[in-house]
Amino acid sequence: MKEFQTAAFRHFKVFVGELTTYAAGSYVSVSEVAKTLENSHGEDGWRSISEAHSIHIQGLKSEALIKSVTRMGIVCAYSGFDAFLFALKKQNKLLNGISWDKHNGDTIRDACLRNLVSPNTRNTIDRIKADITCMEYYRKARNHFVHPEQCIDDKAFEYYKNNREELDEVRSKYKMQTSPNSIDDLSFHDVKLIARVALTVSKTLDNLLDPGDQRLSELVPKKVYKGSKSESRNTNGIIGFLRTEYSIGVDRSKDIAKMILAHKLIG
Repeated sequence: MKEFQTAAFRHFKVFVGELTTYAAGSYVSVSEVAKTLENSHGEDGWRSISEAHSIHIQGLKSEALIKSVTRMGIVCAYSGFDAFLFALKKQNKLLNGISWDKHNGDTIRDACLRNLVSPNTRNTIDRIKADITCMEYYRKARNHFVHPEQCIDDKAFEYYKNNREELDEVRSKYKMQTSPNSIDDLSFHDVKLIARVALTVSKTLDNLLDPGDQRLSELVPKKVYKGSKSESRNTNGIIGFLRTEYSIGVDRSKDIAKMILAHKLIG
């Protein structure tokens, strides 16, 4: 697989790192505080300690708060993945000239098979089929939490039940003990899992956007290599642009630079 990454994937990778750190910190903090409250502050312990910070909380239970941290972690993780998919569609237009063709009820797999033009798309998508199934499950879990008024609760339960084989495959692949869990038994480990699976899927889809050396050469702005008479300086400028914008390796960037500069001489 050639080295290639869009800024969309790089930004998503940073987001996932921040999210998992925040989620882990929140989970551990709440769990540890809960132990203290059980021993020293009675039944309404959260109210007692919150008042020290001029915050008024009544009736908050530690177990409910821990579940909330998990739910919000999954909501945020999938929302970040959704934002990556939106950026992926824009990059597909820029790199490959393909406007995203969206059909009502599309799964991630269906949409990608229809819109990503790489000859390796189907085989690549099939290799991460179980990962995509896992993301579809967490998408339904996200909707379950965010849109309860739409009576979609059963969709997440039903999807989990009907796709146990592929979800078990994900559990084994990422060496998880229980996750992905049923929607009524989600834990912090599901937040860790969705983060890892989302990175696998996003990196794979992002790599399928690679338009090839010819198209990449066309995307390098002329100002990068027309400001100097030094071929070495122009080559370095092209390499720098390709590595910054698309994380292209040095050797491949040099080949693209040769292509661009040879065309410049002929032109």
